Amino acid sequence: MQTGRLAYECYGPRAESHRLPKEASKREALVVQIGADGDALMDAIYSRDDAHPLRPLPDVEVLRRLKTSPGGVDACRSVASGLAV
Repeated sequence: MQTGRLAYECYGPRAESHRLPKEASKREALVVQIGADGDALMDAIYSRDDAHPLRPLPDVEVLRRLKTSPGGVDACRSVASGLAV
């Protein structure tokens, strides 16, 4: 699987190399899409036995903590939706 290529096709350039959409509704749509993709990724990592080696990776651990901490996802969504453009 060519993850980098798929991510680029879905999201475009890395976040630090472009600006977020100016319209709040488009920013919110991007936040929702990225969140849904993150949920799907985490569900795959934790529901498949063959994905077990990915679980201890630092980035996966950050996503796991974010997803499971009270208010974690809502806090990040609030920050992302309110970012100045």
